[in-house]
Amino acid sequence: MAPSTILFLTLSELGQATVSLAVAHEFLIRSYDVHIGSFAPLEPAVSKLNGRAASLSSVTNRATFHPLTGPPMIEANPWFNICTNSFHVHNVGFRAALNTQKHILPVVATPWDGPQYMAIYEDCSTLIRTLQPAIVVLDPMFLQAVDACRMLEQRYVALSPNTFKELTIQPRLASLWKYPM
Repeated sequence: MAPSTILFLTLSELGQATVSLAVAHEFLIRSYDVHIGSFAPLEPAVSKLNGRAASLSSVTNRATFHPLTGPPMIEANPWFNICTNSFHVHNVGFRAALNTQKHILPVVATPWDGPQYMAIYEDCSTLIRTLQPAIVVLDPMFLQAVDACRMLEQRYVALSPNTFKELTIQPRLASLWKYPM
């Protein structure tokens, strides 16, 4: 019987991709057919993943890297230069923070323009149609992958380096005072 195919769709930034690479490694040493779709900067990390899996296991299969069209998130986003060169992203105060939520965060979360977004979405859709994976493991920040899975009615699981605490809204602003930072 052929091993089950698992497709990972993740952003190439290692802060987001590391958790996907770790889980892909576990599937790889258990003889699953692992495919990773991401942007070109992640390819060296996938090569290291294959080398590590080969050194720790007698498994001969390798994770297959599928490069996606378009620039990775950090290259497509002009705000990353501002954020990394200065702490002055927004003014002080509640209204300034609300303005940031309304105007800056959407640009940071989806930095691609319409044609770039659709090209990446089409690449994700093509990978899903071609590989017909048993399941897709995706980064919930990778919205093109989420859209492709939903449109194709593909089974998927979201895997993120962020915890549930960071992704939910706490009552009475508890996220600001309840948990240690």
